[in-house]
This record gives sequence, structure tokens and C-alpha cells, in this order.
Amino acid sequence: MNKHERDEEAAGGEAAAEESTAKKQKTEDEDAGEEDGEKKEKAAAGDDDEDKDDDNDGGDNDDDDDDDDDDDDDDDDENAVRFAVICSSNNNRSMEAHKVFKEAGLDVESFGVGNKVRLPSPSGRSLDFDFDQTYQEMKGEIIRRGELEWYRDKGLLALLDRNISIKENPQRWQDFEDVSQFKIVFCFEERVFDEVAKDIKSREKSEYKEMHVLNLDVRDDPKEAVTGAKIALELCQSCVPKATELGEALPGLIKEIEDKYKRPIKHMTEFL
Repeated sequence: MNKHERDEEAAGGEAAAEESTAKKQKTEDEDAGEEDGEKKEKAAAGDDDEDKDDDNDGGDNDDDDDDDDDDDDDDDDENAVRFAVICSSNNNRSMEAHKVFKEAGLDVESFGVGNKVRLPSPSGRSLDFDFDQTYQEMKGEIIRRGELEWYRDKGLLALLDRNISIKENPQRWQDFEDVSQFKIVFCFEERVFDEVAKDIKSREKSEYKEMHVLNLDVRDDPKEAVTGAKIALELCQSCVPKATELGEALPGLIKEIEDKYKRPIKHMTEFL
């Protein structure tokens, strides 16, 4: 082999070596790239897991907040003051009180305790209706009988129109099942108070909820009903902020109203 051939062979060997080195470097670079890619994928997966954990933590907190809200709602229901206002026929005094309580934003229902709903008539004999007859039906019967001027002068047509705007028909206290929901029961006649007390004592005790039964004697005419409803509303509004301590606070609140209006208010406490 001459010198020229030896030089070409040496050059070819160097080229092969360089090519081998380049391939090796490329392989190492590719391996490193794959390794970096795997690390990035793992890191991304870790971030996703952390995000999921954060989301789960957030969900748990939301659930806790919802539970707290539910507890608050339960407390609100427990401390809410619900009122019942009662007269004989659920037509005049209790309905005027129902109207002003409702307008003031209080939670109220109205009732009567009589066997019939009785309205006066020009003949001096009462018009008797069942408690499940609507106020609209009562008005229709009055119109059918004629003598509208007499009923209009007595305020009975306006009274029935007011009632129609509040509810469909009278309700009888003794026929109402869940009376324990009422924390304060306000009566407008002593005979009515006695009937309510008798009914409460006859009912089976279940949850032993505290109930306060009050009475303010109010003459059964539209003008006096307005006065009685005003006094009842003032007393009952003062009871709302004292809902959690009503048993202790109510006697003092009653005395303030008695002193202001010079009218006695009867009070008894029952558990039902």
C-alpha cells in the first residue's frame, strides 16, 4: 500500500469514527429529550392532582358552608314567632288584625271559634254560614237578599271585600290540626280566650312547645276592630326581637301596652 492509499484509509476511518460519535450523541440527546418529556408529563400530572385536591377541598368547604346555612335556617325556624289572631267568626276583629299584621310583615293566620260564622241582618236575626263557605259566597248571599244600603251603612260589604282580599274562607281554630306552630295566640274576647284555652288543654302534647295565649277585649264592630288590631300589632311587634326569651320578656311588654292604652290584657302560658 502506497502512502496515498494509507492516507485515504486513515481519512475514511476518521470519518467513520466521527459519524459513529455523531450517532451516539444524537441517541443520547433523544434519550435526554424523552426523559425531559416524561418529567414534564409527571409534573403536569402532579399539578392536575393538586388542582383536583384543591377542587375537592373547595367542595368540602362548600358542603360545610351549606351545612352551616342549613343549621342557621333551622335556628331561624325555631326562633320564628308565628301568630294566630282569633275572634268568634273570623270575620271582623281577627280579620282586621290579620290585615294589619300581614301588612307589617308578620307571620300570621286568623281563626274563629264559633260553631257558625254569623253576620247581622236588618231583621235582627243573624245570617249563619259554615266555616268552609267562602267570603265571596257570603257577599253573594247578602246581595241576593237585597237591602244593600243597610249592609253598606254597617260596613259589612267593605268588611267582606277586605276579607276576600286576604284569604278564601274563614277557619275554625278547633278544626286546625297543627296549632303548636303558633308561639303567640291573640284573642279579642274573653269568651274566645276561654274556648281557645279549653281546646289547647284538650289536645295531646307532643313537642311541648311554649305557647302564649293573650286576650284583649274588643267590641265586635268595624271601628273598634281597627283600634284593637292596632294595639295587638304594637304588642306583637315588640315580641319579635325577644323570640328567644319570650317567656321572660312578655310580662314586661304586656305591662307597657296596658299602661299606654289603659286596657287590660290577659295572658297564660301553655305547652303543646
